[in-house]
Amino acid sequence: VILAYVPFVRENATLLRLARLLRVARLLEIIPGIRVVLIGITRSLKPIGGLAALTMFLLYIYGIVGWMLFHEQDPANCGTVTSAMLTLFQVLTLEGWNEVLKTTMAINSAAWIYLVSFVLIGTFVILNIVIGIVVNSIEEAREMEEKRIFEELHPNAKDEGDDLREHIADVRKALDA
Repeated sequence: VILAYVPFVRENATLLRLARLLRVARLLEIIPGIRVVLIGITRSLKPIGGLAALTMFLLYIYGIVGWMLFHEQDPANCGTVTSAMLTLFQVLTLEGWNEVLKTTMAINSAAWIYLVSFVLIGTFVILNIVIGIVVNSIEEAREMEEKRIFEELHPNAKDEGDDLREHIADVRKALDA
């Protein structure tokens, strides 16, 4: 509290108090359910990063096509490639995409093919893949956590496959003999 009144430390005292709150983060390692979710999310970041790059590529390709088709008639949504990509990101989140569809349909009646194909590819495929990646990573983290807890409780226990591995090694020795 006294450091809050010292010059040059005053601004950092709030940050120091916030850093002190990180002690609560130790609870995350104690509670297994939260630990599994955090491990699963961190394991899924790398594949989601690759998928984000693929999504940006999809936005860029569709943005160029949208700019070529609609930049003269709809400069608000497709005046530049960047604004077309921003409009497509809005469509990707399914927020107000029907207004974008109405605007583009007023320009060209075949514009629904452009937007519906983007919604099908972008929303239903890419976002479902993200969900699949996260669920798979959380499942792997749950299995790892169960294995870790089992090894802590039974340090001398053999792995499930140890007996099978020993049997295969015995059979190999017999075949070699």
